[in-house]
Amino acid sequence: MKLLLKCLVFLTIFKVISCSNEDNTRVILSHMQDWGKEIFKTLTGKNKGQYLVAALLSDDDLNTPHKMPGKLLKGCPNDGPDKDKHMIMCSTSGVLLNRKSEEILNRSRWNDTKYKDHPWHGEYILLNEGFIEKLVENFGKDKNCQVYLYSYYIPCADINGTPYSCSNEILIYNDRGDISCKITVIGYTKVFRRSNKTLTNKTIAVNNINSARAQLFQNVKNAKLMAIKDVKDRNRAVPLQELMFSCLVESHLSGCCVSSISYRRRSNEIIAYFVNNMVHSLVIKFCTKTAMELASGFGKPYNAQKLSQAGWTFNGEHWNLLYPISPEQLRNQMKLQCAKKPMSVDSICTKYDSDEYRRRQQENDMPLRRRGG
Repeated sequence: MKLLLKCLVFLTIFKVISCSNEDNTRVILSHMQDWGKEIFKTLTGKNKGQYLVAALLSDDDLNTPHKMPGKLLKGCPNDGPDKDKHMIMCSTSGVLLNRKSEEILNRSRWNDTKYKDHPWHGEYILLNEGFIEKLVENFGKDKNCQVYLYSYYIPCADINGTPYSCSNEILIYNDRGDISCKITVIGYTKVFRRSNKTLTNKTIAVNNINSARAQLFQNVKNAKLMAIKDVKDRNRAVPLQELMFSCLVESHLSGCCVSSISYRRRSNEIIAYFVNNMVHSLVIKFCTKTAMELASGFGKPYNAQKLSQAGWTFNGEHWNLLYPISPEQLRNQMKLQCAKKPMSVDSICTKYDSDEYRRRQQENDMPLRRRGG
C-alpha cells in the first residue's frame, strides 16, 4: 500500500495548486493569524472577532517563515497587551483591535460628535496614529522592508457609519513618497456582512488594495498544518481521502465551487466527490506529501452510491473493493454544478457541460456579431 501511495504521486494529470507545496507567504500569514487570535482572546475573552496584525519583514524573514513566531514576539512588553488601548506593540510587529477613543476622534479629520461612539479600526490606528512609524523606527528607518498585514475581516470599504475606508487608507499610505516600508501583502479570513452591499464593498476593497499594489490572500490558515493537527487530535487511523478532503476544504481552492458562502455544504459535497473520483482514477496531486506520511491507507466511502458524502471507513479493504460503483457511473445522477466555470479550477469542480456553456456563450455573442456586420 505504501508503495502504491508513492507511485500515485507521478500519475497526476490535474494542473492545480498543490496543498503540499510550502508557500512562505501563507505560512507567515498563518503565524500572524494565530498570534493575533491569541491576543484577541486575551483582551476580549472571545474566540472570534476583528483584529489586525502587522509585521515588518526583511528579505531574510521572508525566506525563513518557520522563524516567524520568534520574530513576532521580539521586544513584546513583559506585562502583555495594553488592555485599555486594546493592542500590543512589539519591536517590529503588533496587534490592534477596534476601539472607541475620543482622543483619536479629536485628532482625526472627522472631528464630529456623530462619530463619538465609533470603534476606530485597526488599519486606521496603524496608519494614522503613529503606530507604523514606531515599528519602522525600531526596524531601522534607513532599511527597506515589507509590511505584512493580517486582518480577520478584509480591510473595509464604504461601510455605513464609518467615515473612512481601511482599504483606501492602505492605498493612501502606500502612495506616500516618504516611506521605506510599504504594505505588500494582506491576508484575511472573512468578509464583513451587514447588508446586501457586502459584495460591492468587497469589490471596492479589492480594487483599493490592488491599486495599492498589495497582494491579497484569503483563508491564510496553512492547510497542511491543519490536517496534521486534526489527525493528532483524533489519534486514530485516517484514510488518505479524509486528509485530502480536509486540506481542500480549508484551502482557497474551495471557493471556486460555489458562488455564495451560504452554500458551503454544497462546496463540501463537490470536494468530497472530487476526492473520491480522483482516488478512484488513481490520480493524486493535492496534499500527497502530507497525506502519504500520515494516512493509514485508502478508505472506503460510507455510502457507495453517494460519493458526494464526505466520509470514509478504514478497515484495510482491498483496492478493488473500495469503489463497487465508479464515480463515472454516478456522475449523470448528480446535480452538482460549479458557479462561474471559466474562473474555477476545472479538476476540482465536478460536472458542468463545457460544450453547453460554449454554445450558450456563442448564442449570447451572436447578436453582437450581427450588429458588428
